[in-house]
Amino acid sequence: MTATRRQGGGRPSPARQRGVVVLAGEDQNDCEILASLIRAHRPDLAATAKLVRINDPVRLRRKTGPDLAAAMKALVGKARAKALQQRADLLGFVVHEDLDGYADARYDRIRATGGAELARQCPGMWTALALAAWETEGWLLLFPDAFPHVRPNWKVPDRLRDRDTGRVKDAKEELK
Repeated sequence: MTATRRQGGGRPSPARQRGVVVLAGEDQNDCEILASLIRAHRPDLAATAKLVRINDPVRLRRKTGPDLAAAMKALVGKARAKALQQRADLLGFVVHEDLDGYADARYDRIRATGGAELARQCPGMWTALALAAWETEGWLLLFPDAFPHVRPNWKVPDRLRDRDTGRVKDAKEELK
C-alpha cells in the first residue's frame, strides 16, 4: 500500500467540524476490509473522520498516461462529491484494486504510477493506493489471528500460514 500526505490540508473547516475518508474499491467487501485496517492502524483518524464508500468499481490496472489521469480524475471527483453529500471535508481517499497477478515488476509499476497520480490529484489530504496482488483476502493472510474479526466464519488453515501472500492465487477460494 502506498500512502502519501500533502501539505496544506487535512483538518476540517470550522463550519463543517468533521471530515470523511472516502474508500473506493471493486466491491463492498474490499472497502469493509480497508475500513477495518484504517480503524485498527489509525484509530485517531477513524475517531475523527467518517469512513464512507463510493459504489463505482475501480478499474485502473490497465490504464496508463492520459487514460490513468482521466480515470483517477473521475474517481477523485466522485470522492469530492461524496464529501459534499456528507457535508464534510474530504480528509483522505483510499483507492483499492485487486490486480489478479503476482507481486512483480508490473505490480511495482502500477503501484508507483497509480499512487503518484492519486497523490497529484489530491493535494492537501491523505491518499493511499491499496493494491492486492491477487485479492484483498491475501492481505488478511498476513494477520491470521485477526482474520476472524473481519470474516468471523472463516479460519486461516495452517497450510496458508507463513506464505508469501503475493503468490497465493485465489486466496478467497483457498480460504473458503
